[in-house]
Amino acid sequence: MQIDSINVVKDSILIDNILYYGQIHIKTKSSYTLKLISLTDLKDKYTNLKNKSVVFMIDGNIINADYDRYMVDENYLLTIIVDKIENSKEKIDLELIKLLTKSEQNIKNSKKIMIRGTEVALTK
Repeated sequence: MQIDSINVVKDSILIDNILYYGQIHIKTKSSYTLKLISLTDLKDKYTNLKNKSVVFMIDGNIINADYDRYMVDENYLLTIIVDKIENSKEKIDLELIKLLTKSEQNIKNSKKIMIRGTEVALTK
């Protein structure tokens, strides 16, 4: 765990003409270096989808936000998966970028192998 402390401030604040109803201040341990990247920059850096429409999903949750302003810590990313979503009848053609974080559950799941529907755990 790289977090030293978390402080929640419940006062409203106006940033770039957007009213936020609180703040979360996260202090990391001194040995940790934060590597923030916007979802747009992440798309440009790790995929070849620069001019294509995409939807981001983080740990199974669709991100409905401004991808230029939504920041993630690159150090905390476990996997980036790109899937295509197509439906000619509905005229849908976009890419889904699924990000899995280094949560305990995702790390545990990444070490499993499925053989004919039977779960087998790898040990290291």
